[in-house]
Amino acid sequence: VAQETNGGNEDYKPRVSQHDLISDRPLPSMWQMRVYFLHHFLPMVGFGFFDNAIMLVAGDYIDATVCLKFNMTTLAAAGIGNTFSDVIGLWIGGFIE
Repeated sequence: VAQETNGGNEDYKPRVSQHDLISDRPLPSMWQMRVYFLHHFLPMVGFGFFDNAIMLVAGDYIDATVCLKFNMTTLAAAGIGNTFSDVIGLWIGGFIE
């Protein structure tokens, strides 16, 4: 949609071409929308599962070892575990998809 500044004109109407309003392509079928949804939904569930699993394991390990040694809080262990999980998640994101 092409628009221009109205310069204070109250009866301004944006320019819209006919191509913006009418498309020659048919709408996707319900089956195509379901396949599209599953194709994008399943990798996100897999990534979320692995991201949270790594965060829990890493946070628990950091809490039991590093935090005891350096007298850090459990929340600090969770933050470090979350950072570690995000880095690993970026690395394994391509494998999950």
